[in-house]
Amino acid sequence: MTNTPTGQSLTLRVLFATEPVNEQRVRALIGEALVTGRLQGPDGGVAIWQLRSESAGEIRADEEDHAAHLVAH
Repeated sequence: MTNTPTGQSLTLRVLFATEPVNEQRVRALIGEALVTGRLQGPDGGVAIWQLRSESAGEIRADEEDHAAHLVAH
């Protein structure tokens, strides 16, 4: 986990691949996970955050290779 000082903002992009019929459910699961604001890591450390906003985006040019890999697997 990366330590970010209290009060700092962090932008997270989640890139995923799924069948079109499952897209809304996957988006909902990701949103539900992020809104919990808590994750315990394998070392026992706990990350806590506050989700301020979420929105769907477009795949950026620098993400295209990774997106293709996700789709292929």
